[in-house]
Amino acid sequence: MSYRCTYKGFDNLEKTLNRISDKSTNICKGMVWSGAELLADTIKQSLLSSVSEESTGELANSLDISPMVVDGSEVSTKIKFVGYSRDDTENRVPNGIKAAVLESGRSDQSERKATHFYSNAVRGVRKAVVYAMQDKLDKMIEAITKAQSNTGD
Repeated sequence: MSYRCTYKGFDNLEKTLNRISDKSTNICKGMVWSGAELLADTIKQSLLSSVSEESTGELANSLDISPMVVDGSEVSTKIKFVGYSRDDTENRVPNGIKAAVLESGRSDQSERKATHFYSNAVRGVRKAVVYAMQDKLDKMIEAITKAQSNTGD
């Protein structure tokens, strides 16, 4: 996917590149967020398809996308399981650990086999995430160039 535009003279091209540069952090945040949303939805669906029908869905509902972190020229986020199990006992387990056990299994319990719901979801949707991010980039650049052409710059 790419965006093609034509300019009359270097001044118009320079103005467009400056506008894109000024908004580059917001553009990157939008791209990362669109990819993270798609990945989180796929992980949640993979998790729901790998657990029994008696499950409460509590673990799937605890999947969350962290706020964006901008560190210099890098924009990132994390997709993680937050919170604890709803057990009223003193042995409440963090949802992240429950997900890790479901993903990798447990060595001390032969009946708790690994499901690999997380890694399979990530592998399966990798290209779609890249395309979603590229599509978001194209739309944002197109909006910037249209705004510029509408203002007459």
